[in-house]
Amino acid sequence: MIAAEVFTGPPIAWFDLSPLLILLGGGLTLLVLGALTPRWPRGLYAAFTATTAGAAMVMCFVLWDDITDQGARTLVQGAVAFDGFAMFATIAICASVLLASLITDDYLRREDLEGPEVYGLYLMAAIGGVVMTSANDLIVLFLGLKCCRSRCTCWRPAIGVASRARKAASNTSSSAASRRPSSCTASPSSTA
Repeated sequence: MIAAEVFTGPPIAWFDLSPLLILLGGGLTLLVLGALTPRWPRGLYAAFTATTAGAAMVMCFVLWDDITDQGARTLVQGAVAFDGFAMFATIAICASVLLASLITDDYLRREDLEGPEVYGLYLMAAIGGVVMTSANDLIVLFLGLKCCRSRCTCWRPAIGVASRARKAASNTSSSAASRRPSSCTASPSSTA
C-alpha cells in the first residue's frame, strides 16, 4: 500500500486580509438580505455600502500602521503582497466605492431603479481591484482582473435598458402632445 501524504495548506494571516473580508462580507450580506427581505428604505443600500467601504478603509489604516512597524511581507505563501502600495491602493479603492455609492444613490432615485444589485457589484468589483493591486504573481493578478472586470460589465446592460425606457417614454409623451387636438390647448385670446 502507498501511504497518502497529508496536505497542509499555507498559513493564512486572516487579520491582514481583513479589508478583503470586510468587502466580501458586506457585499454578500447586502445581496442576500436584499434578496430575502422586502425593499429597504430609500438610501439604505447606499448607506450600507458606504459603511462597508469605510470600515474596510479604517482597517487599512490600522494595517498600514502594522506595515510601518513590522515591514512589508507577503501573505498566502507569497501570492499577495502586504506592503504600503497595496494599502494605499486599497484605501483609494474603498474611498472610490464610498463616493460612488453616494453618487449612485442620487441617480438611482431619479431613475426609480433602487435595488441592492449595483451596490453589491461595487463591493465585489472593489475586491477584484484590491486583489489586482496586491497581487504578487501573475495568476493572482489575472484572478483579480477577472473578478473586477466581470463585475463591472454586469451593470452596463441595466443602464442601457433604463436609458432606452426613458427615451421611449419621452418619445411617447412628446408624440401624444403633438397629436392633441388644438381645442384642448387654451390660448389667452380664447378665454377672454
